[in-house]
Amino acid sequence: MNNYYRQAQLVEMVKCLCGKKLPVMCSKNPNLYTLASKNKDGEMSVLFLNVFPDDVIKPVIELDKKYEKVECVNCNGTLNGDKLFLSDIKAFDVVAFTVG
Repeated sequence: MNNYYRQAQLVEMVKCLCGKKLPVMCSKNPNLYTLASKNKDGEMSVLFLNVFPDDVIKPVIELDKKYEKVECVNCNGTLNGDKLFLSDIKAFDVVAFTVG
């Protein structure tokens, strides 16, 4: 029930039902819990909770659109259009970022 294929199914179903993709996605990491919130200025804040005993190695975050700037907490990140390349997320660790 909790694997790469189920994650891909859920993401595709959200896109099919809502007509748009998720605001933030980190593929092939089904145990990486995600909380995201947008403000009225178009900035998005994201919290990742790695609730698994393995590190998330070189995560590539897919965003819903291109953003110009990023601020990271407890990690380093490089923004390239609608993708954010983060540093590794350690086991049972928390990272956050804001894009705008």
